[in-house]
Amino acid sequence: MSKISSISRRKFLGASAAALAMPTIIPASALGKGKRPAPSNRINVAAIGFGTIAYNTVPAFLNNDNVQLVAVADPNRFSGQYGYQGERVGGRFAGVQLVNEYYAKASKVFKYRGCNA
Repeated sequence: MSKISSISRRKFLGASAAALAMPTIIPASALGKGKRPAPSNRINVAAIGFGTIAYNTVPAFLNNDNVQLVAVADPNRFSGQYGYQGERVGGRFAGVQLVNEYYAKASKVFKYRGCNA
């Protein structure tokens, strides 16, 4: 038979009050108080295919604070000859690199790895 530890009401209330008195640290971005809206108000988007068209449409998503690009899917890992003049590289690794570099620069961190392939 297990022994039930006896704790007085006074000790229980004291411990509860101490736990409630501890400051809760919540980032301002989680509450939507920063420049960006709260995560619950953002739409996560994945780019399907990262070629010529994506180079024209993805910047509109990146510049919209209500949208966050979280993934790039493309059967090509990395290949050239994209763009209307063949001047750009495309594929999933090029897309992930472009998105991560944008968010790193926007959030002023050295590296950002929130977008996956």
